[in-house]
Amino acid sequence: MLKVMLVDDKIAIVKGLKCLINWDALGYEVIAQLTSAKEAVKFAENNEIDLIVTDIKMPDMDGIEMIEEIAKFKTGIKYILLSAYGEFEYAKRAIDSRVSGYILKPVNESELSELLGRVKSEIEKERKYEDFISRQIEPDTSQNSHLGIVGEVIEYAQNNYSDCELNLNYLAQILHVTPSYLGRVFKNKQGESFSSYLLNLRINNAKRLLKTTEEPVYEIANRVGFSDANYFCMKFQMIVGMSATRYRKQ
Repeated sequence: MLKVMLVDDKIAIVKGLKCLINWDALGYEVIAQLTSAKEAVKFAENNEIDLIVTDIKMPDMDGIEMIEEIAKFKTGIKYILLSAYGEFEYAKRAIDSRVSGYILKPVNESELSELLGRVKSEIEKERKYEDFISRQIEPDTSQNSHLGIVGEVIEYAQNNYSDCELNLNYLAQILHVTPSYLGRVFKNKQGESFSSYLLNLRINNAKRLLKTTEEPVYEIANRVGFSDANYFCMKFQMIVGMSATRYRKQ
């Protein structure tokens, strides 16, 4: 079953989407129904998702911005945009990038069901292709081969964690493997996703700098790979259990 997240700032629309479609029959499982794009970004960071159905206009962060944020740490997710008629051109431009399609509000059941079917076919084709490529360029599936790739990823991350653009997709290009293969092998060997590993690596180095330097928190955030100091502070609090400022004082 493909995992789906529904996002709209109006709870009635989210619940309506859940009830409107026979998701199981189409091969989908709705694992989250959220009313905040920012909450959706957090959920996507810690959960496997195949498809996100999202509204464009939301108060805290719009659908396009949400997609851009998620793309920083996750690849391969499909998106369907819900838009009002006046947002058509905006939605159309988005289709040219990562979005598989759009649905005008009010949502038509048959139209959305048809689009979901096409998206499912896209995902299945892409996965078959990735598996084929993996078999062609990664013929050695021995334990040592996997460990070697994971070792290279860890070494590169430890030397380049300060790079804000570092992500799994970038590493896959360097190593000449597919992102899905690299993500799968890394998680199997390390017991956590690469995004989780990188986040903890950055936070641990931030803790070291907080202890050993007098640099402002925003400079430390940048030095460990966070382009947004507020996002760094939020993640630090979540992982360490206290603010960066309090950690430095202790």
